[in-house]
Parts: sequence; C-alpha cells; structure tokens
Amino acid sequence: MTEIKHENDKYFRLFAENSVVGIIVLSPEIKFLFANEFFCHMLDYEFDELQNKTLTEITHPEDIELCYNEFLSLRKKEKDVFQIEKRHITKNGNIIWCEVSISASRKANGDIEIFTGTINNITQRKKIEQQEFDSRQLFSKLFKDSPVAIVLGSVETQQYLDVNDTFIRYMGYSREEIIGKKSTEISLFENDLDRETMIDIVKKKGYINGYQINCKTKIGQIMTVLFSISLVKVNGTDCLILTAMDISGRIATENALKESETNYKSLINFLPDGIIVHQNKSIVMANNMAVKLLEAKSEIDLLNKSAIEIVHPKYRIHTIERIRQTESSREGTPLLEEEFITFTGKTIYVEVASLPFKYKGKVAHLVVFRDISDRKRSEFELIRAKNKAEESDRLKSAFLANMSHEIRTPMNAIKGFAQLLEDPELTNPKRSQFIKIINQR
Repeated sequence: MTEIKHENDKYFRLFAENSVVGIIVLSPEIKFLFANEFFCHMLDYEFDELQNKTLTEITHPEDIELCYNEFLSLRKKEKDVFQIEKRHITKNGNIIWCEVSISASRKANGDIEIFTGTINNITQRKKIEQQEFDSRQLFSKLFKDSPVAIVLGSVETQQYLDVNDTFIRYMGYSREEIIGKKSTEISLFENDLDRETMIDIVKKKGYINGYQINCKTKIGQIMTVLFSISLVKVNGTDCLILTAMDISGRIATENALKESETNYKSLINFLPDGIIVHQNKSIVMANNMAVKLLEAKSEIDLLNKSAIEIVHPKYRIHTIERIRQTESSREGTPLLEEEFITFTGKTIYVEVASLPFKYKGKVAHLVVFRDISDRKRSEFELIRAKNKAEESDRLKSAFLANMSHEIRTPMNAIKGFAQLLEDPELTNPKRSQFIKIINQR
C-alpha cells in the first residue's frame, strides 16, 4: 500500500510540475502544503516562501470575504468544489486575476484532510473583458450624452435604428417618428442627391469624415452641418453611425476661442512681470517682459530652451527639486528670491513663483518672475552703510573710553592735593608748595 501511495505521489508531482496551470495543495487551515512551479512563477514566489503563508495572505483584500465564504461552504459540505474568479497579489505587489477551482478531500470521518486546487491566470482575459465592457459603456454614454447629433442606421434595411437626444433637439423629430423608418421615408437632407452621394462615398471608402452638407429639420429649417459616417458592427449587425454637428455653433466657438487667446496673449504681454511656461523641461511660451528681462532677441530665442538653463547654477538643484514637488503635490511654490542668467551672461536677482497647470492639455508650469536687482543693490548698500555706521560707533566708543581714562588719571592726583589743602594743621608754606605742584600739572 505504501508503494502504491508513493507511486501515486510520484505521478501527481510529475503531472503537477509539467502542468500549464497552477496546482496547489492546502492544509485544512488553507496553508500551502504544495504548489507547482507554474503557480510559484505566476506569483513570483519560491515554494519555501509560500510554505509559511495561507491562501488568504496572497489574496486581494477585496476578495478575502468571497474566498472565505467559498471555503466555508466546502467545510459545511454545501458543495464539493467551488470555482471563482479572484485577484491575487504577487510577491512584487502586482495584482493578477485568477480562475480558482478548489475541491476538498475528506477523511473517513468526513473531516477535511486537504484542499486541492487549480489556479489559472486570467489577467489578460479580464483586461479584454474590461476593455470590451468599457467600450460598450463608453459607446452607450457617448451616444446618449454626446453634444453632437448621432444616428444609428442599418446598412441592409436602411432603417433608422436609434437616435440620440441631441439629434431630436436638432431636427425636431421625436424618437418614435424616426426609429424604424427608412432614410427614403424621412430624409434628413435638403437635397436627396446629397444622401445618394454620401452613400456612394461610404461604399467606396468605408467612412466619411467632415462632409459639409445642408440638413432639413422637421419644420423645414435649413442648417449647415458637418457629417461623419462610419461602418460599425452592433450586436453582429452591420450599421452606419452618423454624427452631425452644427457648423455655425462651432464657428462661433472657434471665433470666441481665438478672441480669447488673442486677449489672453495681449494681457500676458502687457503685464510688467516676466512670465514663461515650461513643459517637459522646455520653455514653450514667454511674454514680452520675460524676453526683455532675459535679454533675448525674441520669444523664439527662449522657445525649446531648458528652463533650468536660465537659473543660476547655485540654485539649479533646489529648482529641480521644487519642480518635482509641484508635480507631485499639484500646488504652487511661494514667492522666493533667486538669480537668473540672461542671454548676455548677466546675473539678475529675481523674485519668482511657479504654479502647475494644464497648457494645451498637458501638465506644465507657469513661472512668474520680477527683476529685483535694483532693490537688491539698495539692500546691499544699506547693509554696507549699516556695517560702516556700526564700525564708526565702535571706534567712537573706544576713543571716548580712552579719553576718559587719560583725563581721570591727573584728576585723581588733583583731587588728592585738594584734600591735603583742606587740612587745618597744614602750614602756609606747605600749602603754597602743594598749590605750586597742582599748577605744574
């Protein structure tokens, strides 16, 4: 019997080690007793590392309860095997999706002896499923909420299958009036020849992009729109998806945008501070004052130049660190003082602040700086004057102290003789002698 068991173990390990799916054996406490090489490679573990772990420890936190409940159903004999899709966490911290099948082997008394299971990596399949789901959701959302009119039509029957709310608002038809009708019954075009022309183009090219045409609303109003048509499959059916945009609204928006950009550029150039925008470490915009302060000939001289190059070398490390911090925090830097190097090699003192923002759809940094060289020179002069005044004050104090000492020494002698003169027993000849000594001093 022992030989048979040993032989069975040998065949099991041979099968497991050559399997193209993960194979595991778990204790009743769902600790790893065995895991084949394929499973270990899948999770970047050595088996020795897994021996001290439970299946729960490598399970994504959001899937632990699901896993626990399934094992509980095996323990309660509610099922013999369970199959679920759940996430595992690899040794490197990556998340993989797996299809897990677990069955219970029981002792004679019905208690769990071991759990055996197969683990199949389905991460790629889940990604595809998620992409397909996202695509369907996106299509549905875009179709319903799109600001342009969208029509879905059958290639075979030429019937309108669906229209979005924008189409209804544009054309004045209700959904019930459109859906199920053929394009020959309700024409959307001022001239039916335009419809035939568009159909021919789609048949030849498979699509139309930005075709200008006149449309006719339910009440007969004519408006010029841009049409785009593509061939798509919806639930296995060949369909045409048609989008239409009112050009007049777009033109008005474009004109307003151009005016706004012109006003913005004029305002930026009117400001007394230098302004540059740098993106991906290169300057992509500079106002007139920035050109002037940096002593460039024109904005073109600054474009595509590294923003770090205009910073004095002793500040560059700190500047690079601030850029990293603003990129991670998405917050601006407070006003601070630095030194810039102009195109002529001159050093100027500046007050500078920066703010991360979106420029043409990408993350960039708006840098505002002001030349404070005159102010700094005044500050240096004040400091020098202050230091000079303090030195003069120190010398004056020393002089006065010295003079005080020189005056105090003879005065002490005079004071001593004066006290002797006050002596009532002093004779007149002696007093005259003392007065003569004082006068000599």
